[in-house]
Amino acid sequence: MAELVSDSPLKRLSEVRTPQVEARLIGPLDLKPLIRRAGTGIFWNFLAAFLSQGAALVINVLIANTLGRASLGRYAMVQGTAMMVAVFAQVAMGSTATRYVAEFQQTNKDRAGAVLGLCATVSLVTGTLGGVVLLFASRPLAMIALKAPELDTMLEISSVLMFFSTINGYQVGALAALQSFRDLALATFASVVFQCALVVSLAHAYGIKGAVIGLTVSSFTRWLFHHIALRSAAQKKGITFQPLLALREVRILRQYAFPVALTGYIAIPASWLGSVCLARTPAGFSELAAYAVGLNIKTAVLFVPLVINSVSLVLFNETVGSHGLKDSLKIFWVNVGIMVIATGAAACLCKAVLGSLLALYGRQFHNAYPVVNLLLIASIFEAASYAGYVLVQSRAKMWLALFAIGLPRDGVFVALAFLLARTHGAVGLAVAYTTAWGLAAASTLVCAIWILHESRVPRAIRR
Repeated sequence: MAELVSDSPLKRLSEVRTPQVEARLIGPLDLKPLIRRAGTGIFWNFLAAFLSQGAALVINVLIANTLGRASLGRYAMVQGTAMMVAVFAQVAMGSTATRYVAEFQQTNKDRAGAVLGLCATVSLVTGTLGGVVLLFASRPLAMIALKAPELDTMLEISSVLMFFSTINGYQVGALAALQSFRDLALATFASVVFQCALVVSLAHAYGIKGAVIGLTVSSFTRWLFHHIALRSAAQKKGITFQPLLALREVRILRQYAFPVALTGYIAIPASWLGSVCLARTPAGFSELAAYAVGLNIKTAVLFVPLVINSVSLVLFNETVGSHGLKDSLKIFWVNVGIMVIATGAAACLCKAVLGSLLALYGRQFHNAYPVVNLLLIASIFEAASYAGYVLVQSRAKMWLALFAIGLPRDGVFVALAFLLARTHGAVGLAVAYTTAWGLAAASTLVCAIWILHESRVPRAIRR
């Protein structure tokens, strides 16, 4: 009987890093297979991200050329509002799944399954609550906050979009943690093909409302494809969902998920408030469309660097769990260098062909050059901040990240957006964005240096 208890899932779930557990960990870090896995992961993750971002770009270009600049601004506002609520509802379950499933998938499969069960349960509950909130808040948002009553029905429809985006978030994070980038890419391909066909056809037939309906319906198919892929990937790794053991991992919510969620709770509304400041100006939605185009191009610049960073994040967390921090720092520093260099090169390339890029959206965007130029600078600051954040996240210093990085960045953005958007339009909002991310890059660097210093100081001395 004692043997059965000692080998039970609850016992294995509660194991700590004792010398006995350390003895079972993988030996010295071998970079060759790690580089090979990184290359494979980057390829498939690149494909998945390319398909996802490419679909958004195609849809935005077609809406801009078919329905006009102002319609694109309305579409962006509805989608952005739904995504803002989804970030609230996700409670950082995607990031939590990536962080802990990556660490436990080799050394403790029961804990990995418990984390998946925890993320699935929390996402379902919070997604339902978030959908109900957005449904009943749609009218006051459209009438009072946006001064655009025509968006009322579209915001109501987007509550369904918000629900499926919420429960899909942890699935994408878990697939990345399991390094199932091929399955993720194939699921993304199937979903974006359906999304593009549906959104474009409904937009052509029914206008902006049709585009929102198409986006909402396609969010369900995206969830379904990712759900099938995740179940298959977990089974291949020998990991089963453990919802009954999820309560044993509730401390993860306090230590990691809650501060990450709070950071998102501040960041996304801050971004939304900046857009509201711009939308309320006389040429509001037209200026908002120019800003949205600038963000699209900035996203394209960060496309490859963020693909590399997401794979590096998973590998870093995995090697920290199996080899410790010291050996894993090789991955961290290589990732920082690649992120900054790759982003700078991509920004210079976009600057060189900026005229052609803006022409894709139509002649009415010829005056968006200053906005895009500022956001290209911001992309380099973002890349440096994301790369440094890998170390902060792996050490679960998320309360530090909230108060030292997130709050200052978003506070500066909202303050400058309020001051500059009214007088300088989209350019003023771009200045606010660039300044905020410059501050974030500096703050992240300081936090990373502090964490490295702390890790080298013996625990007894720190006490």
